[in-house]
Amino acid sequence: TAQECLDGLGSESGRLALRDAVLMSAADGHVDEDEREVLETIAAHLGLDETAIDQLLEWVVRGYSWMQDGYNLLNKLSE
Repeated sequence: TAQECLDGLGSESGRLALRDAVLMSAADGHVDEDEREVLETIAAHLGLDETAIDQLLEWVVRGYSWMQDGYNLLNKLSE
Protein backbone atom coordinates (compact mmCIF):
# COMPACT_ATOMS: atom_id res chain seq x y z
CA THR A 1 0.00 0.00 0.00
CA ALA A 2 0.97 3.65 -0.24
CA GLN A 3 1.33 3.87 3.54
CA GLU A 4 3.74 0.93 3.55
CA CYS A 5 5.85 2.75 0.96
CA LEU A 6 5.88 5.89 3.09
CA ASP A 7 6.72 3.92 6.23
CA GLY A 8 9.72 2.43 4.44
CA LEU A 9 11.21 5.83 3.61
CA GLY A 10 14.12 7.03 5.67
CA SER A 11 14.71 10.74 6.15
CA GLU A 12 17.27 11.20 3.37
CA SER A 13 15.73 8.71 0.97
CA GLY A 14 12.33 10.29 1.59
CA ARG A 15 13.57 13.76 0.72
CA LEU A 16 15.21 12.43 -2.44
CA ALA A 17 12.02 10.58 -3.38
CA LEU A 18 10.00 13.75 -2.81
CA ARG A 19 12.40 15.78 -4.95
CA ASP A 20 12.12 13.26 -7.77
CA ALA A 21 8.34 13.07 -7.42
CA VAL A 22 8.12 16.87 -7.74
CA LEU A 23 10.28 16.75 -10.88
CA MET A 24 8.09 14.04 -12.39
CA SER A 25 4.87 15.80 -11.44
CA ALA A 26 6.00 19.05 -13.05
CA ALA A 27 7.42 17.43 -16.20
CA ASP A 28 4.32 18.25 -18.24
CA GLY A 29 4.34 21.87 -17.06
CA HIS A 30 1.41 21.43 -14.69
CA VAL A 31 0.88 19.85 -11.28
CA ASP A 32 -2.75 18.80 -10.94
CA GLU A 33 -4.67 18.51 -7.67
CA ASP A 34 -4.14 14.76 -7.34
CA GLU A 35 -0.38 15.10 -7.88
CA ARG A 36 -0.22 17.98 -5.41
CA GLU A 37 -2.11 15.95 -2.80
CA VAL A 38 0.34 13.05 -3.11
CA LEU A 39 3.33 15.40 -2.86
CA GLU A 40 1.88 17.07 0.23
CA THR A 41 1.20 13.66 1.80
CA ILE A 42 4.84 12.66 1.31
CA ALA A 43 6.08 15.99 2.68
CA ALA A 44 3.83 15.73 5.74
CA HIS A 45 4.96 12.15 6.37
CA LEU A 46 8.55 13.38 6.35
CA GLY A 47 7.69 16.20 8.76
CA LEU A 48 8.70 18.87 6.27
CA ASP A 49 7.58 22.48 6.40
CA GLU A 50 4.23 23.14 4.72
CA THR A 51 6.02 25.29 2.14
CA ALA A 52 8.29 22.42 1.04
CA ILE A 53 6.31 21.60 -2.11
CA ASP A 54 6.19 25.23 -3.23
CA GLN A 55 9.92 25.57 -2.62
CA LEU A 56 10.64 22.43 -4.63
CA LEU A 57 8.36 23.56 -7.46
CA GLU A 58 10.15 26.91 -7.59
CA TRP A 59 13.45 25.01 -7.85
CA VAL A 60 12.04 22.95 -10.74
CA VAL A 61 10.92 26.10 -12.58
CA ARG A 62 14.36 27.66 -12.15
CA GLY A 63 15.93 24.46 -13.46
CA TYR A 64 13.69 24.31 -16.51
CA SER A 65 14.41 27.98 -17.18
CA TRP A 66 18.14 27.31 -16.97
CA MET A 67 17.77 24.44 -19.43
CA GLN A 68 15.79 26.64 -21.85
CA ASP A 69 18.53 29.29 -21.64
CA GLY A 70 20.99 26.61 -22.75
CA TYR A 71 18.85 25.66 -25.75
CA ASN A 72 18.46 29.33 -26.68
CA LEU A 73 22.23 29.82 -26.47
CA LEU A 74 22.89 26.81 -28.68
CA ASN A 75 20.41 28.09 -31.24
CA LYS A 76 22.02 31.53 -31.18
CA LEU A 77 25.49 30.02 -31.61
CA SER A 78 24.36 28.08 -34.66
CA GLU A 79 23.22 31.21 -36.53
